[in-house]
Amino acid sequence: MRGVEMTLQSDRAREWSGWLTYAWARGRGSDRRRLCAALLGPSATRSRPALSGCEAPGGCRPFTTGTAGWPYTPLLASSDSWIDPTGVTLTLGPRNSARRPAFAALDLRASREWPFARGTLEASLELRNAFNRHNVCCTAYSVEVLPNGESHLVADEQGWLGLTPLIGLRWRY
Repeated sequence: MRGVEMTLQSDRAREWSGWLTYAWARGRGSDRRRLCAALLGPSATRSRPALSGCEAPGGCRPFTTGTAGWPYTPLLASSDSWIDPTGVTLTLGPRNSARRPAFAALDLRASREWPFARGTLEASLELRNAFNRHNVCCTAYSVEVLPNGESHLVADEQGWLGLTPLIGLRWRY
């Protein structure tokens, strides 16, 4: 793989700050594929509650994520339809020859801290995939048999979790 990743980040000490990352990579070989991703993370750390696209310092979760679609290797049938199962062959297509649809998600986070003499309590609420977008992660294959005895290979694209709320409590001492 060869690629480049660039990040622009504003001063975290300001009331509103943020970051933008763009990554581009390309693989070598007969299946040359590219990966492009853009991440954006605004943050309001001095407001009460704090609003952010990042989790705790040291482990940022993107506010928005987008990729051009991950490559995958499809399963292929030697015939579109068949009656006799011995008359069809299932094989893997060329490695990484197909692409999933573009991936995009909006993740939001609000948190509030309460300092105490022996530590700090933090409460947070996160919404992952806030627009409940169907992002394809994988494909489940099955064989559908019709009433006339004819069979077809069916590819069912399955997705990541939809809108997912997370509630967190953290005690730091």
